[in-house]
Amino acid sequence: MASIITASIDVTKLPKEKFEKAENGKVWYNFTIKVYDESKWGKNAMVIDSQTKEQNDAYKSMNKAEKQEHIKKIKLGNARVVWTDGTINKFEKEEDQQPAVVNNSNQEDDLPF
Repeated sequence: MASIITASIDVTKLPKEKFEKAENGKVWYNFTIKVYDESKWGKNAMVIDSQTKEQNDAYKSMNKAEKQEHIKKIKLGNARVVWTDGTINKFEKEEDQQPAVVNNSNQEDDLPF
């Protein structure tokens, strides 16, 4: 019940306002990996910028035409499944295990890009 995915992303495409700084000082960025059954150029997965819960909720209530006009996801890079046992399980996040996050998007950061 596992898979290994390798990915490369273009860090210049990461919107700095979406970096989240935790109380412990660590800086996080949320992204999504989409895995496809088909392969293009040896890559069967894509890394995209994660949308907020509000964006996802709004998308669910849109009709087909509105969905096509919806904010385009930022493609950050490509990925591929390099190993799998054939099964990937879906897990729901447990709310009480969420780390506390403080968004400090207006502060200077020491990121190398």
